[in-house]
Amino acid sequence: MVMFIDWQFGRIVNKTKGLGLWDQTVTMFFTDHGEYLGDYGLIEKRPSGVSDSLVHEPIIIGGACLTKGVVYEEMGEMVDLVPTVLLLGTIAETYAQCGVSLVDAIHAAARGKVLPHKNYNFIEVGGAAARTVAVSLLHQSQPAAP
Repeated sequence: MVMFIDWQFGRIVNKTKGLGLWDQTVTMFFTDHGEYLGDYGLIEKRPSGVSDSLVHEPIIIGGACLTKGVVYEEMGEMVDLVPTVLLLGTIAETYAQCGVSLVDAIHAAARGKVLPHKNYNFIEVGGAAARTVAVSLLHQSQPAAP
């Protein structure tokens, strides 16, 4: 899977470079959830939960106007991706967004400053078999799961 994604991304890089667009291209890698991968003796996200290994997903954003090597470790949510993409693409928002762009926070991190983004995240968990959905509220200062 990783090799396939690497190959496909390489195709995108080569094409954008060939078109002279690479220096103005922003790329994003993200996921909608984590996996246990052995944490708690489990290997997949079932049963659903709100442990750190499921809800703390990395996102990689790079290119164009962004400083290389910047790591921003504050909390964000998936709903923040749309406003972030719109702002990076200089596209006007035509309707209200539930998320908040990460662009200002990323630029602040490039200057060595921490611009807190959110104090809380909403996490929805549940399964089709259970026919129930639980909503949790995670706080930024919550300790990581063992």
